[in-house]
Amino acid sequence: MSETLLVDLLGMLAGSVWLCAAIYFQMIRRKAVHPGFVGALSLIGIALILSSSTVALAAPGRIEIFAVVGNLVFIALGVVSSVALERHAANQERKDVEPINASAE
Repeated sequence: MSETLLVDLLGMLAGSVWLCAAIYFQMIRRKAVHPGFVGALSLIGIALILSSSTVALAAPGRIEIFAVVGNLVFIALGVVSSVALERHAANQERKDVEPINASAE
């Protein structure tokens, strides 16, 4: 497999991770998440998808290796940020429910 093809595939995968997270938080998750988070996730995903082929076409030799590593880093960041956002949203929901339960007693 050529490194240019690997950069393209990893860029598409990295962008897909971020876009899938945006779709999950916007359409699948029951409770609402701040729209800024969803917008940021989708913009990062779109930027990764669009930029991956540009880097692969203009990159000679070693720069392709850096592009592969960068895409792997963004895949990991996408997964970590999705998990962190899910935990943050769950904590916010818990905070919103606790005052209601405390006032009922």
